[in-house]
Amino acid sequence: MSTTDTQADIRAALEACVRDIGRIAPTDTHFDQRSELFDTGYLDSLGIVALTAFVEQRFGVTLADDQLFDPRFTTIAGIADIIASHAATRPHTGSA
Repeated sequence: MSTTDTQADIRAALEACVRDIGRIAPTDTHFDQRSELFDTGYLDSLGIVALTAFVEQRFGVTLADDQLFDPRFTTIAGIADIIASHAATRPHTGSA
């Protein structure tokens, strides 16, 4: 994850990915960043795998099993929170 990624950047990237994986039309008025991704059928089990791979590749975050079963991992906003908390707990390795 880039140190310049904001919460909004993370959410936007996740939304674009989910829309692509789930083939969600831009005109779908029921879909937003707080929509339940799995219970509503926006993503299926293969979609979850693809989304997890995207998160690992794009943000450099390896999600542990407890994070995959975290209640926040059901919406784009929640997944963005998980990613942001990963970044917050990483030790700073840059120079001062």
